[in-house]
Amino acid sequence: AHGTLSLVDDIGQLRERIRFYNGDLGELAEPIDLRPGDGYELRGDEWWKVRFSKLAFRSRFTLSEKVAIKTAIAAGNFVTASIYDDLMVADFIDVTDPSTIQALGALASDVGGQVVTPERAAEILAGEKYVGES
Repeated sequence: AHGTLSLVDDIGQLRERIRFYNGDLGELAEPIDLRPGDGYELRGDEWWKVRFSKLAFRSRFTLSEKVAIKTAIAAGNFVTASIYDDLMVADFIDVTDPSTIQALGALASDVGGQVVTPERAAEILAGEKYVGES
């Protein structure tokens, strides 16, 4: 029998592990383990989500930070505009990628208009602790 794939709310967010069901009674098969390179990173004995959809990544910013980014772009800050453009064309955002780290550093500096504080940039880049299934 062919299995079907049960997806979580948003495939880009992967908040739960993907599970395969057998075609008969919908019984659960073994879950797929989280692995480095699948958008998660093992830190000590905890898994952290490090790859986000565009929407999930944008949701990591506060409303005032989003407004500050748009204001910097409207004021002609080409660094902030370039970072925003890159975000809009990305398939996903990996917070461990050097270009993402550099971009958040720029947004926290004078060149990016200081639209986030260095502390907030670090929080955004920290990823999200995987808490498992509810």
